[in-house]
Amino acid sequence: MDVYNLLSLGPGLIWESMVLWGLFALVLLYLARTHAHRLLLGLSRALARALRGLAALLWRLRRSGQSLQAEVMEAAARAEAERRLTRDFRRLADVVRNELGEYPSLHRQATEQITRIERDYDASVEIPPAPPNWLEAVDAVAHTSGGAEPALVKILDAMHSTLTRASHDALEEYRYASRKRHLLLRRAAPQWRKTAAILERMERTVMELADRVALTDTHMGEFERVRSEPPVPGLALQLRYLTRFTLAILMLGGFGVLVAGELSLLKLPLTHLLAAQPQVFGWSLPEISAWALVSAPILLGALLLELGRMTRLLPGLGVLQERVRGRLMAVLVILVFLQLAFMAALVVFGSPVPVGPVPPGAAPVFAAGGLSILLALLLLATELPFEAALRSGRQVGMSLLVAVLGLFAMLSRMLAWSAHLGGQIAVRIYDLVIFLPLVIDEAWAARRQRNAQASSTIERLES
Repeated sequence: MDVYNLLSLGPGLIWESMVLWGLFALVLLYLARTHAHRLLLGLSRALARALRGLAALLWRLRRSGQSLQAEVMEAAARAEAERRLTRDFRRLADVVRNELGEYPSLHRQATEQITRIERDYDASVEIPPAPPNWLEAVDAVAHTSGGAEPALVKILDAMHSTLTRASHDALEEYRYASRKRHLLLRRAAPQWRKTAAILERMERTVMELADRVALTDTHMGEFERVRSEPPVPGLALQLRYLTRFTLAILMLGGFGVLVAGELSLLKLPLTHLLAAQPQVFGWSLPEISAWALVSAPILLGALLLELGRMTRLLPGLGVLQERVRGRLMAVLVILVFLQLAFMAALVVFGSPVPVGPVPPGAAPVFAAGGLSILLALLLLATELPFEAALRSGRQVGMSLLVAVLGLFAMLSRMLAWSAHLGGQIAVRIYDLVIFLPLVIDEAWAARRQRNAQASSTIERLES
């Protein structure tokens, strides 16, 4: 016997059976009304309570995420301030070492120039010697009257001539010495200019040092402010990190295009040279070689940037001694040039010879070699946007996590309210389904209440 024959009253009595079973279901639903209400309200309250608990948990996680985000941003701001301050101190030390390190030599040169100028100046201000006092007496005797003896007059004339000639020679010597002193003063002009240039150079060095010190003081103030007042992860700060992260991702996408171009340039010569080689882990040897050749300039550029203290993903390389870092950078530069030369030679000489005619004046193979060198040089700076994306990505990830937790907490609260309201609506719908027994029950209850009131009124009147 199937279910249809079991539930039907008989053949041809489908509607009557449906009405009968519907009335039976209404009666059962009416009898189970109280328990059904408790069940629906209990389920809705339990679901709402669970959702509110989930929302509270998500809010606690969000607050923890905000605290962690503030710590991360504080650490990032402190690291950035320390990096700027370290760079300023390093530049200040370079200025002191390179410029002020020559100060003793400059001071000695300036002192020598000033001493030479003073000596020449002192030599140029000598006064002429005073003539002897007896010249006037001799001149007076030489011009005496003719009453004197001829022999004495002759002697006096000879003395006068000798003294006149001696005075003329002394005057010529004085003029020569004065001319020589003027030449010394004229020769001192370049020395003055050289001394002025030395002093100007020292002044520029001191001014540059003062500017560096002022900038260092500013960054020191920012560092102290970051230590005393940690940055609040506000909207402006989050937008700044998001902008940095977006630009870094766009730059990494550009470097990805460069990698694809380099791979396409190396694929043809490597396939031509290594086509008969077996595969390794499902990869052909030309593909592995192309990826290795493309990764080499990226790794070499990363090491150069780390040794040059432009990036800090490997801080152990930046704290090496200057001599060691210089030698390592020289070795890496040589390796970079060898890598570029090898890639260019591979593209130029490893490509197959074209079968068709080459257009006049065109050199596609050499152009491809030059393009491979250019792309490899650009790939040396891949670590710069990678570090920027890595440093700003932490703040962006924390901001996104906090936003997602807050969104899910709000959704959980809304779902809890919806579950509570849904339980009440389900109770109303349940009562709406069994409205006919409810109406009969309410009418019967009202009648009983009226009868009870009437009987109580009669009893009161009789008493």
